[in-house]
Amino acid sequence: MSHRTNALSLAAALLALAVTPVLADEIVVDGKPMSGKVVKVTSKGLEVETTYGKGNVLVPYDKVTSLHTDEPFTVISGDEGEVNGRLVGVRGGDTLLVGETPETASAVSVGSLFDSVTQAKFDESGLQRWKSRLRYWKGHYDLAFAGTDATVNSLGFSTGFEAERTKAPAHLLIGGSYRYATTNDPDGNNSKTELNASDLLGLVRGEYDLTPRFYAFGSFAAQYDEVDNLKPRLVPKAGPGVRILNSDDYQWNADIGGSYVYERYNGGSENKYWAIAFGTDGSIALPWGSKITFRGQYLPAVDDWTRTYLLTGTANLIFPMTEWLSFKTGVVEQYNNTPANDTSRNSVTGTVGLSLVF
Repeated sequence: MSHRTNALSLAAALLALAVTPVLADEIVVDGKPMSGKVVKVTSKGLEVETTYGKGNVLVPYDKVTSLHTDEPFTVISGDEGEVNGRLVGVRGGDTLLVGETPETASAVSVGSLFDSVTQAKFDESGLQRWKSRLRYWKGHYDLAFAGTDATVNSLGFSTGFEAERTKAPAHLLIGGSYRYATTNDPDGNNSKTELNASDLLGLVRGEYDLTPRFYAFGSFAAQYDEVDNLKPRLVPKAGPGVRILNSDDYQWNADIGGSYVYERYNGGSENKYWAIAFGTDGSIALPWGSKITFRGQYLPAVDDWTRTYLLTGTANLIFPMTEWLSFKTGVVEQYNNTPANDTSRNSVTGTVGLSLVF
């Protein structure tokens, strides 16, 4: 009988545990209680997992009337580093209070926040700790299939990365890409393999904010292209720029400056000229967290702008699959009006692959 009683007691305890709802945080939004738990802290607001099954909701800080979480968080801030404690309020719509009580809590500016999770999730995730240490950095690493229509047609793979450090008023971008492919006869006879193609590109770019809209920039790009007999191309440039659009959904920058283009081809021939540098870049937010990014430049020679110029452009569509992995497809076009002998002016490359986000 005792064994049966113990079994019944255990079953009752498990059933009670299964049906007991998860305790909700104390969240009041615009004076009305909200049923749910805070699962993430971001610079734009609190991400709340609601108890009524409609998914996570982003609550802006200026809408929070009162707040007290059941679990402590590790809040990552550019100013404070890591601050541990419960979320106990929002002051003035722009300051998050982290601690045990509003009176003794640490005040963290929401403008300095990076994505943060509960202390338990932070402690068990090496990636979260790594992101905290590199909180001013973000980037991605890409691996994709690539097809190119240029002097000769090719099909192969490409890999590349971009790493960006932002700590106002300074911004630093470092990037590189490598494409390897087997090229075929330009007449379309795929049975005639001619050579292996290598295309290597590197970029370093720095920006300094002069005002919220205007900035100064300097950059240096280098390219090696075996198919187009380019060994190498070097392009330094610098000048002022303007942020035409700078919102959560739309970003569009444009700049103009001076540049010098140096190209060396197989056989020792050279092409070099001073140029005016026109540039643009930006992004467009799409549904489901996806986005379009684009970048372009136009480098006409100062002394012969109608016949000597370089035009490049890239566009990518990025669709997130997980927090760390995205599907990415893109196109890169380059038009060089003064190419090496027996090479094409225009080159178009399409890519389809995956992007690891960090």
